[in-house]
Amino acid sequence: EKKTQLALEGHVSESKYFFFDTDPRKEQKLAIIFGGFEKCAPDFEIKRRTYPYYVIEIPTKGRCSLEIRSKQYELKKGSLGGFTPGIPHHYKCDKNNPMEHIFIAFTGSEASLLFKKCSLGKGNVVSLLKPSDILYLAEAILKKGLEKTDLSHQLCCVYLKALLLEQGSNLALSGRSD
Repeated sequence: EKKTQLALEGHVSESKYFFFDTDPRKEQKLAIIFGGFEKCAPDFEIKRRTYPYYVIEIPTKGRCSLEIRSKQYELKKGSLGGFTPGIPHHYKCDKNNPMEHIFIAFTGSEASLLFKKCSLGKGNVVSLLKPSDILYLAEAILKKGLEKTDLSHQLCCVYLKALLLEQGSNLALSGRSD
C-alpha cells in the first residue's frame, strides 16, 4: 500500500491546518485532502518537482514568488494561484514582506474542469476581479475545515467549488480569459 506524504514544508511563524480522512485513490467528484492558513517566515521556500494534488493559494497579506513550469508569478493579496498534480513549482517568500495565505489541496474528477473554468489551467496565478468574494469563500473553507464536524468536508467541498466557479464567472463577465 502506497502512502502519500502530505509534505507540509517551508518555515512558518504561525499556522492552522485541517485534514480530512479522504482516500485520494477513491474516485470522487471533489475531495479536499487538507488545507490551512500559514504566516510564512522570511526564509519560506518550497521547491518540488511534482505534487499529487490540485492546490490553490489565496494570499491574504505579503508577497511570494511562485514559479510554475519555469514561468514566474507573484502571489499577493488580490491574486489566486494554483497548480495541478505533477507540475513542478517553486515558492520563495519576499523576505521583507512574507506572505500569509490560505491554501487548499484537493483531488477529484471535477478538479481539472474547475481549474480550467477559473483560468488556472495546469498552473497559473490570476488577478481577482472580486477579491472580497473569493476571500470570503476561502475563509469559510478554513473555518469549516477547522471545526471538524460531521458535515465539514461536504461543506468545504461546496465552498471550494463555489470559489472556483465564482472566479470563472467573474472572468466571463469581464470578458477576460486569463
